[in-house]
Amino acid sequence: MQNGNHSRHAASAASVDVILICSAGAAGTTTADMRESDTMPNIETTPVIEFYGKKGEMDYKGEFTLTPGLHDFRNNSLPNDDTYSFSVKNPQPGYTITIYNSATGSEDESWASYKLTDPFPMDPTRRINVDAGYQVPIGQEIVPGVRANGHGAMAQLTGKVSSVRVAKDTTS
Repeated sequence: MQNGNHSRHAASAASVDVILICSAGAAGTTTADMRESDTMPNIETTPVIEFYGKKGEMDYKGEFTLTPGLHDFRNNSLPNDDTYSFSVKNPQPGYTITIYNSATGSEDESWASYKLTDPFPMDPTRRINVDAGYQVPIGQEIVPGVRANGHGAMAQLTGKVSSVRVAKDTTS
């Protein structure tokens, strides 16, 4: 830059980023005037589960934040009995996700449970069929960062999902 504020020497990528961020302030402001929230991007780190229908990634159905408790699809914007697969954005270890055919989370109908363990930070998990846990023993990794955590009734779960229970291990 030729205004005298920066040298023309080769700069590292990090230096370029800093220059771009600092120059984003309003005219007349200095870097000392800028708050951290002005210079740092807002990076979402809360785990979010995304659901997909019969056509996979081209059939996005919706999402919700992984908060502990039962998430009944009848009481939110997710379609009941139309989910085939899921993935988790911003996965963190210690979460258990149990997917139910029953809207009340009853284990009398088909269900499958998954544990997030050692995920790649900030990278979403690969998309997983909702009943993938039927095919593997408890503890076996299904995709990187997601392990089988049990299943029951083993009737069709694909396309029959009505609720999801989320639990967070507070010791993780």
